[in-house]
Order: sequence, then structure tokens, then C-alpha cells
Amino acid sequence: MNYKKYVEQLKAQLLNIQASPQYDLVHCDIGRPQTIEEILDDTEEFISTQYEGMEDFKVWEPFKEFYQHASWINFGWIYLGQHSNSFQNPCGASNIYSVLSVYDPFDVYIPQENRTIYVPQNQRLNQPFKLYNEYRVFDRIAIENETHIAVKFLRKQELPIFYYYIFKTKSYYKMSIGFDEYLELLLQTRGLGPWQEFFIDDSNFRLDLARAEQFLEDLELLFPEVDRTIFESKLAKKRAININSYSQNPLESNEKQLDATALGVDSKNADRKTLRDSNLPEKVVQNIEDKSMSFSPARPSMNYQKYIEQLKTKLLEFADSPQYDLVLYDIGSPYTIEAILEDEKFIATEYEGMENFKVWEPFKEFYQSAMWINFVWRYLGQHSNSLQNPCGASQTYSIIGLYDPEDIYIPEQNRTIYRCEDEWIEQPFKLYGEYRIFDRITMTNENHVAVKFLRNQDAPIFYYYTFKTKSYYRMSIGFDEYLELLLQTRGLSPWQEFFIDDSNFRIDMARAEQFLEDLELLFPEVDKTIFESQLAKLSGRC
Repeated sequence: MNYKKYVEQLKAQLLNIQASPQYDLVHCDIGRPQTIEEILDDTEEFISTQYEGMEDFKVWEPFKEFYQHASWINFGWIYLGQHSNSFQNPCGASNIYSVLSVYDPFDVYIPQENRTIYVPQNQRLNQPFKLYNEYRVFDRIAIENETHIAVKFLRKQELPIFYYYIFKTKSYYKMSIGFDEYLELLLQTRGLGPWQEFFIDDSNFRLDLARAEQFLEDLELLFPEVDRTIFESKLAKKRAININSYSQNPLESNEKQLDATALGVDSKNADRKTLRDSNLPEKVVQNIEDKSMSFSPARPSMNYQKYIEQLKTKLLEFADSPQYDLVLYDIGSPYTIEAILEDEKFIATEYEGMENFKVWEPFKEFYQSAMWINFVWRYLGQHSNSLQNPCGASQTYSIIGLYDPEDIYIPEQNRTIYRCEDEWIEQPFKLYGEYRIFDRITMTNENHVAVKFLRNQDAPIFYYYTFKTKSYYRMSIGFDEYLELLLQTRGLSPWQEFFIDDSNFRIDMARAEQFLEDLELLFPEVDKTIFESQLAKLSGRC
């Protein structure tokens, strides 16, 4: 992004607000540009020399570029004109911290106590430096509002992850956008509150639909030149998630309900209109979520018993068809809750620091319906595939294999090693922040799906590993969505690559187009629009 041009555009928009009698620009302070020398000396060199273990510390390159055009961004405005908002006067704000405050903040917000404490420099230097896996305030939004945006840095990952904090729930929610997308949307909305909630990527977050609709009205009233379709499509997604929970209507809508569940598409036309008409960058189009906060308990899990029955039925259809070769079929018997709790107790008692360990609740429910899923099939009929015969596979690990694996895959060496139980007990247990194989997909291909558990987050994050690049890529779907897509495609390869949410990933367009042809040939009842819209978005990265 051209950050110099960005800051100039933001200043021009704020000056327009100041010049209008319909607005009150309560405050506006965009800090002077920092020189690269200041950034290197005051932040990078300071942290790398003053804190033990941080000798190799570097400021993230996009931050270096951005802060050379503004030391900080701080503004707040209120709309004074006539409006139909029954909630409050439309307003907008942002308070983006300086680069040193992001990395080494003087003011530390204590979420549990809803207060900020000042930590003098000499006290900070006497403390172990906590940068990685910590929430660092990035945009306070408004001083009097403890809802804020935080970033989290991982030691082995350059890009920070953005989170949205809500004091009402005292929780952080992962966002689906990164730094450039955040700035672009801040510019388009002028910080109209609370726009950030449209971009929350967490199934535990629930949107206040009435407030979201009011946001759309405010956006159209105040800034009619902004294309609202991307927000409207995300609102459609949120409605679908709120209404079509899997437990209420599990897998009973001709297998099309995932349109809204996984992607947030109102209909075929709505999603294509979004892609066609949106003025936002392609990555923003891909990653926005819905706004306006209404927290309710996480949606109930899907009916896993019914899911397994449906999957068995579909796989056994292969066995009866001369057009398919069902090479492998093995769905494990149900695992008892007693056995799951026994495994839970084993980890909690045998491994240091895991005393409070609990198996994730949806996994407890799922594995009571099947201990594992293991199948491979090939299509033998006529087809136009010039790449390879259409095939599908899945090999989801057992619950104990997932949490406490004896077989450890070494990505760099493309091989698996076996660790004896006594060796595991003698070593520190590594569960959190580690990639744990969930679906091996097939024994002959080391591409696989892994999950990562975070200590302060219940739901695991799904990743896709490709041996070709020897890299993990974050996926845009969770557990229930993964199962639903596995059912719809019967594991047709490579369906997982349509749901990778990582700008570094490049999809093989020819292979993806062939997948769509195979899907239509083999399973014509499946609605392809979810894959077509994903491909349209992913193609923007090529």
C-alpha cells in the first residue's frame, strides 16, 4: 500500500468532516512522520539491546513503512445532522498507537479490570519482555471505550494477527483482515462505529442484526459513495449463521446451506455482485465479516451422529457403483464418553502444566459418533480430466492421536516417526501453538490438514499443509464447516485449497477449474457457487 498517499487521503476526509456544519470533529491528531532512523533507533535497537532474548528483534516491515508517514492516528467525530438512528448519533473514531507503544507500550490495559496502568520504563526493563503471543493494543478506537483492536505477534510468523476486544464479554475475537485491509476499511468508513465487528472471524461472536442494519443506513446516509454490497453480503451471512444452526437444521437443505455458513453469501447473484461491484481490494472482499455486537452463547454443535450416518450412506454408494473403486473404507466405532474422559484425565495428570486440560466440547461430541474417518475412492468412469483420475480421501485422526500423537509427522523430511509413551511423558507436553495433524487426507500424499490449539482459545484453528512449499496456510473454515464440505465433496481432491485464507498461498488455477468440472460430473446435486466464488477471490492473488 502507498502509505504516504493513504495518510493524505485520510487527512483530506477528516478536513471535509471539520468543514461541514453537519459534523463535530471532536479531536484530530495525526502525528508527524517518523524518520526511518527514529524507528530503527527508538524501537528496533532499543528492544533488541535492552531486553534479554530479543537480540534478533526487527520491526515488521509494513509498520516501518507506515510509521514513516504518521507517528499515530487519533480522531473522533459525531454526526449532528438529521438521521433515523434510534441507537445513538452516528460517530467514528480511531486511536492508532505509535510503533513503540505497539511493541513496548507504556500504558498497559488490564481487560479483566477495565483499567489502564502506566508502567515506567525502568520497571519495564526489569521485567521479562513479553511480545510474542501477547495481545498488544493497536487501535484504542476511543479513549472512553475499552473496546479496542489488538495485534498478536508470533515468534515464527512475521505478520501480526488482529483481534477485536469487547469489554462486555471480556473476550478477544480474531479478525479476518490484516494491516492494509484494516487501514483501507478505516478510510472508507471514516471509522464509523463499530465497523470492525463486520470482520470478526470467530464462531463465538454473535452479531446484533438490528444494529448492523442501522450501520448500513448510517453508511449510506453519511458516505453514499462507499459501495455497501460487501457489508450487505456479510450481513446476509450473519443472518444465516444465526438462523441456520446445524443442530436445528443439520444438513437438510439439499446441501446448500453452507453457502451462508462458510462464506456468507446471500445467493449466487449476491456474491457475484459483491465481487463485481466492490471497490475494495480483492483481499478485503474475501475477508470481511459482519458488524454490531450482540453476544450470545456459541451456536450448538451439529448433529454428528446424523452426519456420520449420511457420510456412510454416500461412501457405500461408491461400493455399489461400477464407476467407482472404493479403495479403502473404515469408519471407526463410536468412542464412549468414559474413554474420552479417561484420555482427558491421562493428559491432565501425566503432563506438567496441563492440570486444567479439557478436550474441546465439539470433539467430545463428534468422537462419540465415530472414532475416526478413513476412506479412499477413485472414479473409473469416462471423464475429461487431463490431469488425473478424480479421487477423494480422508483420514481424520482419533482423538488421542490428535491430542497426544504417537506418530509425529516431520514436514521438512516428509516422514513420520513413532514416539513411545515413556518418551512423551519424559518430555514437556507441546499442545498449544503446535500444528497437530487432524486429517492426513491420504497416506500417499503428505499434504494434510492440521489444527492449532491456543491456550486462551477453545476452538482450534485449521491449517492446510502442502509438501510442495513445506508451509502451513490458515484455513477460513472451522470444524463443522470442514465436516460439511467433506460430506458434500466426498473428499474430492483438492477441495480444501478453496478455503485457504492466506495471501501467500497460490491456487493452481487449472487444477481448480478441473475440480469444478469433476464436481459437476460426479455430484451434480452439489451447489458449486460456493467454490466458484471462492475461486474468483483466490484468483486475485495470482
